[in-house]
Amino acid sequence: MPIFTPPLGDAVDFAIETFTAPLGDATNFEIGAGPTIDTQPQADVVLINGDPARASASYTIAATTSGGTLVYDWELETSVGGGVYANVADGSGADWSGATTTNLTATFTAKTLTGRRVRCNVSDDNGTTTSSTALLTVYTGPVLSASSGVTNGSGVNVITITSDYPNTAPGEYTVTTATSSGVSKSVSQVFQP
Repeated sequence: MPIFTPPLGDAVDFAIETFTAPLGDATNFEIGAGPTIDTQPQADVVLINGDPARASASYTIAATTSGGTLVYDWELETSVGGGVYANVADGSGADWSGATTTNLTATFTAKTLTGRRVRCNVSDDNGTTTSSTALLTVYTGPVLSASSGVTNGSGVNVITITSDYPNTAPGEYTVTTATSSGVSKSVSQVFQP
């Protein structure tokens, strides 16, 4: 912004006009403001090896343009708590889709991204507005493992059920195994988180 410097000896009058809103009134003045975000993305959970309904995370945003077409660019935090973000691309790393739309979806096969946050930059002809961040949490659902050669007191192989998902339902899980000769055997195990 240029600065005006009057010549020495010249008298210059400046008038600054102010506006005071009555108490209780909210007055916002914005020049060149970008879009308004109406719906912020919310935290979501992915459950690997578990309920198919939790097999992907979904983040949604809604915005109103301040002029022109809205453009969406989703970003992922590059490390947990790092505060540095990089653009998400469809099909990269974690099977992302919708990286430039109002709905970002991710399907994971590993827990490597748990604890990171996503956000969306929404742009129009007048600028860019960044959404709030939304947490991504990835859990492992019930995983069954049999310990070869380890048996309980009755000579039955021990089967272990583990899960880090806090909503894994306690109960009895049945595992059916088949031998190389085709003989099947079912074993039940009670899971208490």
